[in-house]
Amino acid sequence: MSQSSSVIIWAAPFPVDVATPVLPSLLSVNASADRVVLVWDVSGVAGTASIERHAEDEDWSVLATRTINGRDPLSYEDTSVRPGHRYFYRLGLSSDAGVTFTAETAVSIPVVSRLALDGAAPNPASRAFTVTFRLLDSAPASLELMDLAGRVITRESVAGRGLGLQTARLDAGAGIPPGVYFIRLLQHGHAAISRVAVAH
Repeated sequence: MSQSSSVIIWAAPFPVDVATPVLPSLLSVNASADRVVLVWDVSGVAGTASIERHAEDEDWSVLATRTINGRDPLSYEDTSVRPGHRYFYRLGLSSDAGVTFTAETAVSIPVVSRLALDGAAPNPASRAFTVTFRLLDSAPASLELMDLAGRVITRESVAGRGLGLQTARLDAGAGIPPGVYFIRLLQHGHAAISRVAVAH
């Protein structure tokens, strides 16, 4: 009587080295009320990268396209943001196999809480002041020089200047009597007022 035997062979998978693509990593992000500055580390990555963004109520869109050399950091400044909104950013890396995306980075844009008049120089002045101020946004705004009775002597539009520290020249004109006056900054129905003096 013959006996048969069976042999079971377990085959262990042989490890195969597969190149893992190197993706850029975010080095820094700085958000202010009127811009976002992002910097990516692209060491070891070369080719074309698209800088993309979407908001919570918008689809992804390409902000810019850059050629990267695998050495220098990739930076981008986005000045089309709105205070109080949240945006998401990513890089799209193009290759023969298609487009590979980096992880998304969420950025919340701070809100400027109030108008501000930071002063006028010289003070006192003979007829003209350089006024330093901050706006809520880039919407229409104006600077006014008023007498103590509230009459407007001169008005200067400062629309479209954007956020951050701003300066503008306010000229009272020749022959303005010496005395105390008010500078008023107006935007969105809000006002900031500062006192100045005219002396000859």
